[in-house]
Amino acid sequence: MTLKPNSTLFHSNSLGGLLFVISLATLFISYTLPIGFITGNSSYWLSQHDDITQYLAGFNAYFNEDWHFPLFKIDSFNYPIGTRSTFVDIIPIYSLLLKLILPKSLFGINPFGYYIALCFIAQGISAWLILRVLNINSYLALLILSTFFILSASFLARLGHISLMSHFIILLSFALYIRAKKTPYQPFLWTALLTVAFYINIYLFTMSLTIFFATIVTNLKRLQLKQNLTQFFTPLLLIALTSYLTIFPLPSGEFAQDFGWGYYSMNLLAPFYGGAFISIPNAEMPGQYEGFNYLGLGLIFLLIYAIYLQRKHDRGFFTRHRYIFILFILFFIYSLSYKIYFGTFKIASIHYPSLLDSLVHQFRASGRFFWPVGYAVAIFSVVMVLRHTNSKKAAFILLLTLLLQVADLRQRVSLFIQTTNRVSPTHINFQNLKKAIGQEKKHIYFYPKFRCSKLPPHNTILPTMLYASQNSMTINTGYIARYQPDCNDTKKEISASSLKNSIYIFAKDEFTQEQIDNFFDKQLSITCSQIDLLTICKEEKAK
Repeated sequence: MTLKPNSTLFHSNSLGGLLFVISLATLFISYTLPIGFITGNSSYWLSQHDDITQYLAGFNAYFNEDWHFPLFKIDSFNYPIGTRSTFVDIIPIYSLLLKLILPKSLFGINPFGYYIALCFIAQGISAWLILRVLNINSYLALLILSTFFILSASFLARLGHISLMSHFIILLSFALYIRAKKTPYQPFLWTALLTVAFYINIYLFTMSLTIFFATIVTNLKRLQLKQNLTQFFTPLLLIALTSYLTIFPLPSGEFAQDFGWGYYSMNLLAPFYGGAFISIPNAEMPGQYEGFNYLGLGLIFLLIYAIYLQRKHDRGFFTRHRYIFILFILFFIYSLSYKIYFGTFKIASIHYPSLLDSLVHQFRASGRFFWPVGYAVAIFSVVMVLRHTNSKKAAFILLLTLLLQVADLRQRVSLFIQTTNRVSPTHINFQNLKKAIGQEKKHIYFYPKFRCSKLPPHNTILPTMLYASQNSMTINTGYIARYQPDCNDTKKEISASSLKNSIYIFAKDEFTQEQIDNFFDKQLSITCSQIDLLTICKEEKAK
């Protein structure tokens, strides 16, 4: 086959560019991910005490249950009240799609390796889309922007929180913002993006939503009132209506405010440390790993040059984009939280109205809100160099920047590879647990319930939750977000349960045998045994 010069394969902003970024992302995936990772069979997925344990348990439970409304309902966790797939962070819209198209005989599969691979590919595709709407036809620009996105340090650091790897939501929001300069009325695209984002992750949805608001305000005068109202309310109404099919009504119970606001923040040094060439001692406080937002030395140098070019050639740039620029400033301020640190030095403590408590505790990991700023920096820097530098000089600068960025981030890539190849310890032997439980039991009552522990619960409740989901059992608790159980109803709950069908599991280091005995009626014949970190009790069978 002979390709003509005008073939789309020669244009980076057409089919050729799309195939290029997909190939680039695939090469990175092949280089970094071990055999069996994508299919969910590598050692990484065998952890019993990480967030991925919650995801695997949640997906198994959701996939195995019969269909019922609301569509995201999971009855087997927090039994008998139940919960929603949203609160076990299993990427609800992805899990719903798999439940729709896959046969139930595949129960026990792990779909999250595929999702991670798709996120890497989506990073590259997002770079292609952004340059396409900018009408930039340059394979070099596509190479550097997609590399910036794929090697983003904050993106690679999110491996343990799979739904948070969906950074393409932020990037697609930027693509729609840029596209609005030519086509300000795009309610269908915004509705599709925001609806998908809402059912992936609430943090990413909020970032996308605020970019949407900035887009509306930026183009307010370019549209008629009816168009503005339609574009503004269509996604919000669709999300509200679909939530009554998927989430609401919520299970009864108290709403828990999680710890972390002011702790999971970003350090002022965060954009400047984390690479191979510059080491900064005491660069962050405990908890500020959530605010890890290193830009990379190549991008930092490119940004400095881009600002110089902007001041020289395009002084009106930030005026034209004033509303989204203000949004980025607000993102930056919020990412620092109310306690601002420069390394380990506390610079300031900001007092804010107590009426904001519900909001800030909902988005307690404030350090994540710098992500859109980091991606905007990459886009701005590449575009400024391309627009205001001659082609040969731009090519030299971009190639030099690319090499410096890749070299500087090699340790982050190496750490990512080490993480994907990790071998996690086994806390609970499931074979021994199965022998102790027996075949006839259908319900697990675990104590202390989640949020009632004196000790960290990861090594006990997460493995038990995973075991319950893999063996089609219910469990009275679970690693469930935003829910506060009754921590003092143990004796009452045990008395109301069916001894014949139930097993009672206690975290060994939280209860003495005497305390456990007091939870049961003295007239009952209860036997207890210990398996690893657990004390397992059940009714003794009559001889």
